[in-house]
Amino acid sequence: MKSIGAIIKENGVKPELKKEWRDSPTVNAYTDFSKLDISGFNVIEKVLPIEKGGFESSSYQEFFDGVNETPLNIIRKFQNFNLAGEVDGDSVLEFGKNDSLLGSIKARLSKNSRLKISMGDYKLSFITLWIECEAGSDNQLELESNGSGITYVRIRETLGENAKLSIINKHIKDSFLFLHGDCELGENASVDSKIYVYADKGAHYDCVQNVLHSGLNSKSNVGGRGVVDGPSSLIFRGMLKIHRERCSGNFETKTINLSNGDAFTDSVPMLDIKATNVSARHSSAIEDIDKAELFYLASRGFSEQEGSKLIIDSMLNISD
Repeated sequence: MKSIGAIIKENGVKPELKKEWRDSPTVNAYTDFSKLDISGFNVIEKVLPIEKGGFESSSYQEFFDGVNETPLNIIRKFQNFNLAGEVDGDSVLEFGKNDSLLGSIKARLSKNSRLKISMGDYKLSFITLWIECEAGSDNQLELESNGSGITYVRIRETLGENAKLSIINKHIKDSFLFLHGDCELGENASVDSKIYVYADKGAHYDCVQNVLHSGLNSKSNVGGRGVVDGPSSLIFRGMLKIHRERCSGNFETKTINLSNGDAFTDSVPMLDIKATNVSARHSSAIEDIDKAELFYLASRGFSEQEGSKLIIDSMLNISD
C-alpha cells in the first residue's frame, strides 16, 4: 500500500493550504474549553489542560502508525485533553470553529443512545482525536467535520452480545484527513458504518475501516461514498475479518471523480475469511457522474451544474 507521501510526490500535488497552515497563527492556538458543548454527556473523567505549554508525551505514537507525514513537532505544541463518560439518550460533543484539538474521548453508550461529535469548521484548525466507544443496543455514533485544516481520527468500537451500532462519518472539504476505524463484533452484534467525504483543492484523504467478526451470527455493512475534484487524492481501504460461523459482511465503496486526470483515487475493500457457512461480499466503483442521471434531471428543467450538485449532495447525504 502506497503511503500518502508517495502518492503526493508521484502526482506532483502541492496543496494550496500547506504554506498557509505552516505560517498560520493556529499553530499556536489552543482549544477554548469554555466553549465545549458536552450536553447529555455524563462525564466520569475529565482531564483538561491547566495552562498553556508543550505536549511531551509519546503515547500518541501508535495513533500515527502508517502515516509518514505526521508533523509531531507541531503536535507537541498543542494542549491535550481526555474525556470519559456515559451516554444515555441523545448527546453532543461540539467544539468551536477556531479550536485545535489533541486528545481522546471514551464513551459507553446505553441502549437506544446517540452520540454526535462535531468538529470545528475553521479551515486552518488541527484536529487529532482518539475515540473509543463501547456500544449497547440500537446505538448511533456520528462524527462530522466541515472544512477543517488537518484532521486525524482513530476510532475503536467494541460491540458486546446483541449490540447494534450505526456509524456515520461525514468529512466535507478538509485539507487533509486520516480516518482509521476498528470495530469488533460480539455474538449477534451488528454494525452499519458509512463514510461520506469530499476532497478538492489539493486535499488528501485516507479512509480505513476494519471489522473483526469475533462472535457467532454477527453482521457488518461498511460503505464509503466519496467525491474527488482537482489535484487531490482519495483512498478507501479496509478489511472484513470473519473468523466465526454464520456471520455476514458487506464492504462497498463508490467514488465520483470530477477531475480532468489530475486526481488520485483508489479503493481497496478486502475480505479475510477463516470460517465456513458465512456470507461475504465486497465491491468498488470509481466513475464519472452518470450521464443518464444528468439527462433525466435535464428533462425536469435542471441545468447540468444544478443536476451535478443534486447528484453529489444526494450521494454524500448532504442536506441544506
